[in-house]
Amino acid sequence: MTGIIKTALGTLYSGGVKIHAGPAVLSVFVTDSEAYFFDRSGRFFAAWQEGWFISLGLSGRSVARQWQEGHREIRPLKPAEIRDLEAKAKSALQAAYTSADENDKLWFGRALTFDRAQDTARFQKVYQPVGILPPDQYLACVIQVTEGCGWNRCRFCSFYRRQTFRQKDRRDLNGHIEQIAALFGEGLSLRRSIFLGEANALGAPLEVIASAMEIAQEKLVPRMEAFRGFYSFSEGSPGSCHLPAEFRTLARLGLKRVYYGLETGHDELREKLGKPGTPESIEESIRNAKAAGLRISVILLAGAGGKPWASRHMKQSIRLIQRLPLDASDIVYVSPLHGKEGTSETPLSAEETRRQVADLRQALAPRVRVAPYNIREFVY
Repeated sequence: MTGIIKTALGTLYSGGVKIHAGPAVLSVFVTDSEAYFFDRSGRFFAAWQEGWFISLGLSGRSVARQWQEGHREIRPLKPAEIRDLEAKAKSALQAAYTSADENDKLWFGRALTFDRAQDTARFQKVYQPVGILPPDQYLACVIQVTEGCGWNRCRFCSFYRRQTFRQKDRRDLNGHIEQIAALFGEGLSLRRSIFLGEANALGAPLEVIASAMEIAQEKLVPRMEAFRGFYSFSEGSPGSCHLPAEFRTLARLGLKRVYYGLETGHDELREKLGKPGTPESIEESIRNAKAAGLRISVILLAGAGGKPWASRHMKQSIRLIQRLPLDASDIVYVSPLHGKEGTSETPLSAEETRRQVADLRQALAPRVRVAPYNIREFVY
């Protein structure tokens, strides 16, 4: 039996599958443990299968994650797995197509005919590789104000190793943002924020950052129905945008939150890790950003410095966070170290790193909001 139920959020179809056509997402529910999700352009961007939540990136990469025996299990999908997932999603969608409301059939059709390989090829013409985003920005629309990293000397980071740094001017940004609008199409309605990238976009001159925000307000934001503002990384070093007047200007243009890669509050360890600036320069930048009304996220690296530095890293990081002017609107992200440790010291074991993550969260949580940040979950 097939039925159609109108709801405040969209239309629910029932038959062999259930389809919810909401404002920005077409959701296909096959069973309680199998579901597929499409944006308004018809792009297949997420799935739920047997306890695994799967994110399908614009870049062609996909990752699955689930909670398993008290810890988060994360694994990338192989190309054959992605193709199989797409086939299942379209099969489920086809089963409900004939019962779809006429107003939604165009959306169904876009999803059924969407070419993921072609979409990935278009993405690669618009973007240089997107290295990393904060967890709360995984579904942001990224504008690459800069490409690569202007510093690119952090010993633990390999995101930008093979990229040439380039800073765009207003003309470059205008063309880039027009390409972004064409790439996302109606799928922009799914995106609720704009992330100014890449690694340290706030290291660009104020006029360049402002240009990107002004052009985006004209060409992207009107198509983002639930737009929540602009977001960006900062190194907090003197070369970055960090003066009170600069932050006030960016806040007026719509900047909402700044993410600082502190990694550790220990000055000497930061130097060994290859980080620019100092804990003091980051603290000054955060105070100026808060005074301008911006929200803050600070990123700590669990496992930084390995075993010889573990105690000092913990002590100094906690001390610095506790004296920062953070409140309930701010977030401290704790990210476990992956790959090369960067200081030629004995690294922490996986279990020791998990313990340091837990200890940092426990020490900081009474005062600030603390959240996990595992870079292996990220795809764009």
